[in-house]
Order: sequence, then C-alpha cells, then structure tokens
Amino acid sequence: MKKNIRVLLLCLSISTIHLAKPIIFFEDFTWWWDNTKEEITTHEQTLTPGSTVSVSNKKGDIKITTWNKNKIVIEAKKKGTDEEIKLTKVETLYTKHGASIKTIPLKIDRQCTVDYTLIIPNTAILTMIETEKGAISIKNVSTATRAHAHYGTIDLDSVTNSVQVSTKHGGITICTSEDLKSTDKIVALTECGSIKLEIPSDTNATLYAKTNKGTVTSDQPITLEPRTLKICQAGLAELKRDIRGALGHGGAIIKLQTSRGNIRIVEAA
Repeated sequence: MKKNIRVLLLCLSISTIHLAKPIIFFEDFTWWWDNTKEEITTHEQTLTPGSTVSVSNKKGDIKITTWNKNKIVIEAKKKGTDEEIKLTKVETLYTKHGASIKTIPLKIDRQCTVDYTLIIPNTAILTMIETEKGAISIKNVSTATRAHAHYGTIDLDSVTNSVQVSTKHGGITICTSEDLKSTDKIVALTECGSIKLEIPSDTNATLYAKTNKGTVTSDQPITLEPRTLKICQAGLAELKRDIRGALGHGGAIIKLQTSRGNIRIVEAA
C-alpha cells in the first residue's frame, strides 16, 4: 500500500513539473507582446506633374495607390519596442524633381518594422520601390514602375504602362487593365516563387517565359517560335518550362522568369 502511494505522489510531481513550463512561456510571450508599440506619422506635399517617387525600406510592407491630385500623402507606421522605434528613422526628402522616402536604422539589430502607405499623383513616376523584407502592393498606376523585394511578394493591380519587378523569395502578380502598347515592357523575375500575369484577351506581345523547376501555362493562344526538339519526355518537359513566342500579332515585350515556381498567363477579368 505504501509503495502504491509513493508511485502516485511521484506521478503527480512529474505532471506538475511538465504543466509549469507552458504557463511560464505564455507569461513571457504576453510580456513581449505588451511591449510592442505603434507610432504613426503622416506627411503631405504638393508635387509637380511628372515628379518621381522612390521608397527604400528595410523591414515592412509598402502599399501605393494613386489619385487625381498633385499631392503625395505618406503614412509611416512603426511597430516594435520603444527602443526599436527610437532607433529607426524615417527620412522624407522633397525636391523639385519629386519625393524620396527611406528607412534608416541607427542600429541594424535594433530596428523596428515600418509599413508605408502612399497616395501619389497619377502622373508620378515610380523610379524604385524596394523593401528588404516585406510585401509590395501597387495599384492603379499609369506610368512606368520599378519595384524590388528581397524577401516578399509583389502585387501590381491595374497597371497600364511598363513594369520591371523582381524579388529573390516571393511570388509576383501583375494585372494589366488595358491593352499593352507596342513600346511597353513587362519584366518579372524571381528566384523562388510563382508568377501570375493577367492580361486582356486581345493582347499583342512577344513572350519569353521560363522556369527551371515548374511549368508554364497560358489561357491564351501562343504562336511558338520554331525550335528543334526531340519528341521524348525530356523534350516535352523542356517545352513546358521554356516558352518563346507571340501573343496575338506580337508587339510589347513580356519577360517572365523564375528559378523555382510556376508561371501562369490568364485572361484579365
């Protein structure tokens, strides 16, 4: 009987020890969460038509849309501890040529997240929008656009001009709301991620689409360039990964390339 009591007490002690660990972890996590703060700053500035806009971020998302006003509105939302917020500077420079926004960490290992939301004139030119770690979203832009993310997705919606975007790790989605002009270029490059391009059904363009590990598919007919292939499994696999040809009668240049991921060309809704 005494032996059974000792075994029961030992089991209760072990259970108590194991139950204590998650409770302590939860308390520590709550303490960290309670110390995460937000700081929001807003800037407004009148820009001349055709001004350039650039954004360089370290850690955080960038969202950009346009309106029919010659004014830029910039919202920068910092998220982190009090120390991280104080050690992360948002620099906004205005010149006669346009606006430049940049995140400057005073200490690399003590920087907070900065999410940018911009409303820009519909005549502004996006010379370079980049973030090292975060997503980029750009909507309703009718001028040439360049964007780059090291780690993050890129989403362009309702663009009507040339686009040059790239990311190392992340997918890319581009939707063109109008027919491409013969002088337009759509270039999307990623090392690891899929690419989706939405274009009108009557698009005329010269297409180059290639993936090293994945497949290329298109809802629209493509007139393939002549090439010599062996009719075997390897030859057919190459044809699914490397597409060169024309949409419609050819014209604008479309180049889509990923090292690892699928490429899809679909009809814009």
